[in-house]
Amino acid sequence: MTAADTRKLTYKSFEMCCYQRIIKVCWRDKITNDSISDKVQRNFTVGGITKQRKLQLFGHICRMRDKRLIKIIMLGMVDGDRHRDRPPRRWVDDIVDWCGRPLPEVVWLTADREEWKWVVTGLNGSQGP
Repeated sequence: MTAADTRKLTYKSFEMCCYQRIIKVCWRDKITNDSISDKVQRNFTVGGITKQRKLQLFGHICRMRDKRLIKIIMLGMVDGDRHRDRPPRRWVDDIVDWCGRPLPEVVWLTADREEWKWVVTGLNGSQGP
């Protein structure tokens, strides 16, 4: 996820716009986002669900056999030269940032399903749907 995507999901503007349409509230009614959230009764955000599902998929891929192509691509390095520029943002960089640990340690954590489930729910706050 890029910084712009994260910022958009954090401010919940898209999510609140969808909730307003669901409960048929016009923006001119001057109803706060908190009251809309109370009416919809959602205690999780789109960003939180995205984060949780990405962590769950990461754990699933890490527990696969070592010869699986998706695991090789996700954890391996691709040969070749890159042009001079900012280093690319990889898919696993989000996982490492969220867990606050180096990649080999995070991969090791995924081996125990119960511990990884605890990590995923602990990082996300409240569990999603």
